[in-house]
Amino acid sequence: MVVGIKVDKGTAGLNGTDGETTTQGLDGLSERCAQYKKDGCDFAKWRCVLK
Repeated sequence: MVVGIKVDKGTAGLNGTDGETTTQGLDGLSERCAQYKKDGCDFAKWRCVLK
């Protein structure tokens, strides 16, 4: 079994648009990924929603 984790933090509305969203989670991503690796994760998944 290969252990992985989803690293994005979901979506948020994009101000000034007609219902578009942006994916959150780039802040601190490097540090989080380093910790996930130490905790045994072998891969990470990033979801980018286009709307």
